[in-house]
Amino acid sequence: MSDGRELSCHRLLEALPAAIYTTDADGHITFFNQAAADFWGGRPELGKDKWCGPWRLFLPDGRTPLPHDQCPMAVALKENRPVRGAKAVAERADGTRVTFIPYPTPLRDASGDLVGAVNMLVDITDEQALQSLKESEAGFRLLFESNPVPMWVYDRQTLSFLEVNEAAVQHYGYSRDQFLSMSLLDIRPEEDKASLIDTLQSEKSWRHHKANGEVIEVLTYARELTGRCNAVLVAVVDITQRKAAEDELKRTHEFLDLIIETIPSIVLVREPHQHRLVLINKAGEELLGRPREELFGKNVYDLVPKEQADFFTESDRELLSSGKPVLVQEEPVTSPSGCTRILRTIKMPMRRSDGQRPFLLGISEDITDRKRADAQIAYLAHYDQLTGLANRVLFHERARGAVNDARSATIMLLDLDDFKVINDSLGHQVGDLLLAKVAASMLAAVPRGGTVARFGGDEFAVLIPLTADPLNAAEIAKAVLKCLGKPFEVGDRTLHINASVGIALCPAHGCSVDDLIANADLALYRAKEHGGSVYRLFEPSMRDRVVERERLSAELRIAFEAGELELFYQPQIRLSDGQVVGAEALLRWNHPQRGVIAPSAFLDVLETSALADAVGDWTIDEACRQLVLWRDHGVSISRVAVNLFAAQLRSGNLAGTVKAALSRHNLEPPQLELEITENIALVNDDHLLEPLRQLYELGVGITLDDFGTGYASLSTLKRIPLTRLKIDRGFVRDVLTDPYDAAIVTAVLTLGRKMGFKVVAEGIENPAQEAFLMANGCEKAQGYLYSKPVDAMGFAHWFLTASNGMGKVKKK
Repeated sequence: MSDGRELSCHRLLEALPAAIYTTDADGHITFFNQAAADFWGGRPELGKDKWCGPWRLFLPDGRTPLPHDQCPMAVALKENRPVRGAKAVAERADGTRVTFIPYPTPLRDASGDLVGAVNMLVDITDEQALQSLKESEAGFRLLFESNPVPMWVYDRQTLSFLEVNEAAVQHYGYSRDQFLSMSLLDIRPEEDKASLIDTLQSEKSWRHHKANGEVIEVLTYARELTGRCNAVLVAVVDITQRKAAEDELKRTHEFLDLIIETIPSIVLVREPHQHRLVLINKAGEELLGRPREELFGKNVYDLVPKEQADFFTESDRELLSSGKPVLVQEEPVTSPSGCTRILRTIKMPMRRSDGQRPFLLGISEDITDRKRADAQIAYLAHYDQLTGLANRVLFHERARGAVNDARSATIMLLDLDDFKVINDSLGHQVGDLLLAKVAASMLAAVPRGGTVARFGGDEFAVLIPLTADPLNAAEIAKAVLKCLGKPFEVGDRTLHINASVGIALCPAHGCSVDDLIANADLALYRAKEHGGSVYRLFEPSMRDRVVERERLSAELRIAFEAGELELFYQPQIRLSDGQVVGAEALLRWNHPQRGVIAPSAFLDVLETSALADAVGDWTIDEACRQLVLWRDHGVSISRVAVNLFAAQLRSGNLAGTVKAALSRHNLEPPQLELEITENIALVNDDHLLEPLRQLYELGVGITLDDFGTGYASLSTLKRIPLTRLKIDRGFVRDVLTDPYDAAIVTAVLTLGRKMGFKVVAEGIENPAQEAFLMANGCEKAQGYLYSKPVDAMGFAHWFLTASNGMGKVKKK
C-alpha cells in the first residue's frame, strides 16, 4: 500500500469512535486507533503483543480463562474467515473488566493471500452498547462526507451509485444528482468496461472519465458495507500525477542504465562487508574478460591478484573510516588474461537510508594509454630524441637545483669543431650517427653524478654538481676532449672530429644558471678563436669582447642606413696580354671619424648579423650600377665579381635579386660573377643550392673563392655549378720558395683545365709570381702588382692612366 493510501486509511480509522486494530498474519498487532487504546486502558507494543494485547481474557462467564490463541482474532487468522458474535471478557491492567464483542476479519492482498486481520471491539458492558453502535454509524457517515478522499457507495448488482461524498463531486466534476443517475460503467473508458466486472473489487489502478472528458488514473479501495445488502464502499486515490512521475522516473532510470552500460568508463558497485560485486557495466566486463553473470557475488580477491586486492581493500577501508565523501586514486588492475591496465578510480560510499554500512561505488577510467603518452611527452620534453641525452630544459632544471641547493657547480659548453663541414658534405644522416657516437663518448668521460646534455645541432653541455674547482674542471674537459679526439667509425667511414670547451664555475663566475651558461658560452667562443680542440675557463675580459661585437653590430646597421658602406674594386688581368677583363667588388666601411675600415675589422660580425642579406643584395645592385656608369665614361671592362654572404642563399631570394639587378641596369648575365666561399659550397642541400643552378643556367658566372683553404672535397666541384676557380693568395705568396705551394698551384691549374674551369689567381705582388703562373697556364690574376683595391673613382682613374685608356696595364 502506498504511503498516501496508508495515511488516508489511518486518518479514517483514527476518526472512528469504534475500537479498531490490525494484526499481521502471525497475529502481531500492527496498528490500533485511539478508541482501541482507550478500550484497553493502555497502548500495546506494536509488532510484539498479539491478538488482543497484553491483557487476560476470560470466557463470557468471567471465570474461565480464554487462551490468547483461542480468542476470536486467532480463530479468524487460523481459519481465514470472519468470526462474528463471540463475546469475551478482558481484564485491563488496572484490574477493571469489560465485556465486548470482537468482529475480526481477515485481510488479503490482490492475489488472495492472507496478510493479516482487522478487528473491531464493541463494548457491551452496559446498556450503552447499542448507543455506541449508533454513534459508530454516525461517525462513519460524518467521516464519509467530510473525508478529502473521493468516496462512493455503489450497488454490487446494478453498479449504480448509491451515495457519493463531496470530495468525489469536486474531483470528478459531476453533480451529486448526476452521480446518482450514473453507474460505474459511465466513468470508465470504453476499452476498460469489458474487464470491469471480473476485477471490480480488486485493489488495482483504473482509468476514469471526469466530467470535462479528462482521463485520470486512480487506485480504488472497495469494502462491502455490513448490514446493507449489495452495498460496496469505495475510496478513490487519484494517481495520475504520481503515475506520470513514476513513468518519468522509470524512463530516467532506463536512460541512466543505458548511460552506465554504454559509457567507456568502468562502473561497479560492491557491498561493504565481503566487498562482493553487485553491479558492473559492459566496460567492466571487457576489462575483466568475463561475463557479468560470472562476476556477480565475487569479491576482489576472486578477480585480481592478491597484491592488488590488498591495495583495493585497504583503500576501501580508508575511505569508509575517514568519512570522506570521495577518494580518487590511480591503481593497476591485472585481468585474468594477464593484461595490466592503469585505472583512475573515483570511489564514493553510497549511504543507505536504513543506516547499514554503505555500498561502494567505483567509476574507473582506463588511463593506460594516456599514461604512456604522458610519459612519452615528458621524455620528449626533457630528453634529446637523437642522442638520448638530457635536453636544454632538463639541463636547466638540474643546473638550477645544483646552484640553488649546493651553491657550487661546474658548467661546460662544448661545440664540435667544423661539424658543419661533415654534415654538409656527407649528409645529415651521417652527421646524426656521428652525434649519437659523440654523446656516448661524452657520457663515458663525464664522472658519475654529472649530466651531459645536447642543446641542439653540435652544441653540448656538461653539469658537474658539488664542485667549483678549476683544476678538477680542467681535468674533466681534457678527458672529454681526449675521448672525442679518437676516430669514430660511422658506417663504412672513419671520421675524425675535435671539439672546443668553455667552462664557467659557480659561484666564481655567476650564481644563476643563465649567467653561468652565458659565461661558459663566452669561454667557448674564445676556445674556438684559438683554433679549437682546446678548453678555456671564463674570464671577465671575455665579456668585453661580446660587448664590443654588439656595439659594432649596432654601428654597422647605422652605417648601412647612413650610406657609409662602400665598394672598392681590384682589377682582374688577363695574363696573356695584360688586358683588364674584370674587377672584384670588395666591401669597405667609410667611417666618418676613423676613415676607411678594412673588412677584417667588421666582416665576421656582419656575416653573422641579420644585416648580411640586405647588405649582400645592395652589393650586387651597386656593383651592377657602377659597371654601367664606368662603361658610360669610357671604362670598358667585361664583368664585375661580387662576394656572396651565406645569408643570401638561405633567404631563398638570391635568383630574383640578381635577375632584378641585371634587368634594372640593362646588363647581360655574363657581365656579373658571383664568388662563393667553401662554406657555402659545402652546403649539402639542393634546395639552398637551387638559386645558384638557376643563375648558372642563365649565364651568370659562379666562382669558388679561396679553393683549397677549407674542407671542400673534389666531389664538391661536380656538385656545385661553377665557371671559375680562384687560387688563394696564401698559396701564391710562397709559390717560388715553397715546393708544396707550387705543387698545389700547378695542380689546381691542371684540374681547372681538365674540368673546363677558368682559373684566376689572387695576391700577385711581383713579376716573378706572375711569370710562374703564366708558365703554368694561369689565365687571369689580380693583386698589388697591378693595383690595390680602390674606390670607384680611383678605379676609373687607374684604368685610364695605368692602361693608357686602352684597357691594358703597364707592369710595374
